[in-house]
Amino acid sequence: MTAALVDPLIDPLDNSVNERRSAASGRGRAKLVVGGSLVAALVLVAVFAGAIAPHDPLKQDLLHRLADPGGAHLLGTDALGRDVFSRLVYATRVDLRVGVLCAVVPMLVGTLVGATAGFYGGVADTLVTRLIDLVQSFPVLVFFLALLGALGIPQAFLFLGPGELPVVIVFAAVGWIVYARLIRGEVLRVRELDYVQAARAAGLSRPRVLLRHVLPNAVNQTIVYVVLDVGLAILAMATLSFLGLGIPAPVPEWGAMIAENRPYFADQWWLVVTPGLSVSVLGVGLALVGDGLDDLLKQS
Repeated sequence: MTAALVDPLIDPLDNSVNERRSAASGRGRAKLVVGGSLVAALVLVAVFAGAIAPHDPLKQDLLHRLADPGGAHLLGTDALGRDVFSRLVYATRVDLRVGVLCAVVPMLVGTLVGATAGFYGGVADTLVTRLIDLVQSFPVLVFFLALLGALGIPQAFLFLGPGELPVVIVFAAVGWIVYARLIRGEVLRVRELDYVQAARAAGLSRPRVLLRHVLPNAVNQTIVYVVLDVGLAILAMATLSFLGLGIPAPVPEWGAMIAENRPYFADQWWLVVTPGLSVSVLGVGLALVGDGLDDLLKQS
């Protein structure tokens, strides 16, 4: 009798929850499609920059400086006569490469450190916590600029161009603490779950339990954050280049292009707007991908 009275009340609630989950999953997939399309388009531009760009991005033509868009120069030329469209295309390759590394390297470092601290606890957890507190005690911008000044601007390193390695190192030195705190909290939660305790009781080694049973179930939020962090890293790198502290000239980079062409904005506004629009499109695409992943992971 009681079940007959309660079931009609529970069924609509279950249906409502399922409908909300279905709607959230639909929104997540839509965000992934739109954001993924924007990001994929820019990735293709970066990969095939050599085939897309009609001119050498470093070649100067002072006889045709500040030329209007059209003809041989789709977006005109800058103050040194370099083709703006070609520089914009090659800048996509530079910004994407460095932006991904500036997010992935601190993510790997932070995940390793945070997982070790959260799973093993004790002295390891204390040391990591104190190290995080020490890094956070410095003003981030001052710490950032001091590291960049100390590292200087070395030439190309492996697949990185001039000035890119210091930027990656600085982002790793500052950014790992966010991932360490995030993964540490998740590992502290997951390590107490029944299946983890069962794995430990079965005699599996602690490193194997951590790598096979804890980490795969603790990295969901880290995956979402690293996608969003790529956009933030590119924006920060563009800001550093705008201030003259990032990728050195004459390497094409979106922030540097904005800084170089800012004096000519009144007459040749496209010289500044196009690299700024590129940063915005990539940022929006990555934000949509991150939000979409977050929606889908919450429903899983």
